[in-house]
Amino acid sequence: MLETRLEVASMTSLAINDPHSTLVKPNVNNYCSVRGGAISNLQSNRMVYDFWWANTLTRLHEPKLAQMLAPKEPPHSFGAKRPSLEQKYYEVFNQKNLELVDINESPIETATKTGISIDSRHIDLDILVIATGYDTITGELTSFEINGSTDQTLAKAWSTRVSTHLGVGVPGFPSLFMIYGALQRQRCHEGIT
Repeated sequence: MLETRLEVASMTSLAINDPHSTLVKPNVNNYCSVRGGAISNLQSNRMVYDFWWANTLTRLHEPKLAQMLAPKEPPHSFGAKRPSLEQKYYEVFNQKNLELVDINESPIETATKTGISIDSRHIDLDILVIATGYDTITGELTSFEINGSTDQTLAKAWSTRVSTHLGVGVPGFPSLFMIYGALQRQRCHEGIT
């Protein structure tokens, strides 16, 4: 089925069907396999990205969304970051009740009890998810200012000793809940992504 979708990606000119080619047919099996060459061969890696890109574009209705979520030029080698093992992830961004904001272009000015302010406008939120990277254990939570019920920052609260309730909550921070938080046993194992 994946090979028939190559027509969508319009990559037939790249010697895909040549049995002597060092290029890799772009599909999930070859992407996941180092021996397939998609990770070590830049041309093969680009073919896999182009295949992913063309198929992802068909799932996004707005050109601005497509540019943000699936740019024509890869921001990094395909596979350098973990791909989303998803079902209908990109379709969610087409919903009318969702707005994708690039915080590189429109940084968050303030966070309030009801949402955030961006570009001098307030956006009401039920949940704010902040993805901060891979500074493990405490860094992802202490790298920005989180104030507790006593206006003490989390960085200050943890400056001498990290303290959590079951690795999910923090005393003095009643609205802060952590998935794979500090002191959780699961941090040492692969979690659901």
